[in-house]
Amino acid sequence: ETITGLQRGQMVTAVYYCDQVQEYHQLTGLISKIDALFHNIQIGDMQIFFKDLYSISTVPMQEKFCQ
Repeated sequence: ETITGLQRGQMVTAVYYCDQVQEYHQLTGLISKIDALFHNIQIGDMQIFFKDLYSISTVPMQEKFCQ
């Protein structure tokens, strides 16, 4: 399992499954770490396993500063 085209510092929106509450959540933030060994990605301070990701997409630069 790999996530290609993503790198640390990119702004992304991720939809992922949360086992604790058994529902999907959406999170937008900067990628702070991608760990291929443990198969997870860290967005801000949230670590998400690749297997729990439903979708992930980059946020274009101009959208970061919209109000």
